[in-house]
Amino acid sequence: MQHSRGNIVQSLLHTWYAAFDLFEPKELGLLFLVTLNTMVRSSAVILYYFSWWLLVWAGYIDLYIDGSGIFCHLWEYATPLYYGIGFEPRLYLITLAVSVFIFLLAVRSSLEAKRFLYFVRQSKRLLFFIPFFFLLPHIYIFPVFWLSSFFLLDARHSIRGFFYSLYNGCVLSVLYAPFLVCIGAAHGVLFHIHRFVWEMTSLDEYHFAPYAAKYTTSLVLYLLFVTMLYAFYARVVQANSANQVFLRLKHTHQ
Repeated sequence: MQHSRGNIVQSLLHTWYAAFDLFEPKELGLLFLVTLNTMVRSSAVILYYFSWWLLVWAGYIDLYIDGSGIFCHLWEYATPLYYGIGFEPRLYLITLAVSVFIFLLAVRSSLEAKRFLYFVRQSKRLLFFIPFFFLLPHIYIFPVFWLSSFFLLDARHSIRGFFYSLYNGCVLSVLYAPFLVCIGAAHGVLFHIHRFVWEMTSLDEYHFAPYAAKYTTSLVLYLLFVTMLYAFYARVVQANSANQVFLRLKHTHQ
């Protein structure tokens, strides 16, 4: 037993050491280019299909309920869902969950054209995505929620696929922890700078123009983080489909 544990620890340390290869200029440059390309493509889809209703509604409900800028502050959503007073906090959280789901769908690669029907067909996955959203912590330096969600969107729509995705997301987060902690911490710093800058201004966030700017920049920062994670996910997981570390039922790009 001790020998087996020693082999696991040794293998994990070896994987952590190999994860630093992703910090090489060539790898970082490729990751950055893929991130920018994915961000441009997904932004166009989101703006075309969702900017005029979902994002406008999300901005309004965020301002009405909290006003701190969407995606900027909470790291877990189960507590306000259970203990929030009244219907309004729950409406805010459901709006946020749907918005994140749309972002993930827009970012992931797909053989199907990213038209509105694509999002309608994928909406069945909300049944399994919602537990991920409310039960997994949204921590930038340990992004198991986002990585598990990417696995979920690529897996067969089933109970087993749900648990396989959770397992795979946890394994990927642990195996590449040194790299993920660094990019997560860097993005967390960006969000703190974003919040600090807006707190230092004398503009009233309940005026339309400053809040719209604050809301928009928070969306851009969040989309940047999600696309960066997906570029990493595609580089490590999709580019190595023979990797037996991850449990796979069916690898699809619907």
